[in-house]
Amino acid sequence: MRKISNGKKYDTETADLICSVSLNDGDAHLFRKKNGDYFLWAHEHHDEEIKLYFGRIVDISEMAAKQYCELALKVEEYEFFFGKVEE
Repeated sequence: MRKISNGKKYDTETADLICSVSLNDGDAHLFRKKNGDYFLWAHEHHDEEIKLYFGRIVDISEMAAKQYCELALKVEEYEFFFGKVEE
């Protein structure tokens, strides 16, 4: 999906998917752009009968991305994207 939000272009086809989380009302996917910026792409389910989804892009900081991944990823996966973490 390609989208412009707040004057920036986002493309889920060229960005790296880091993790996905299922939520009550849909799914959220964390991506890292080639320039190092992070964004969440959420598609929310609004109509059970016709399966209507709306895409939403949210630009987030690296710190927010790390916090999101702490909840969603295994240690090895987290360290693959963000480097080794001290014990």
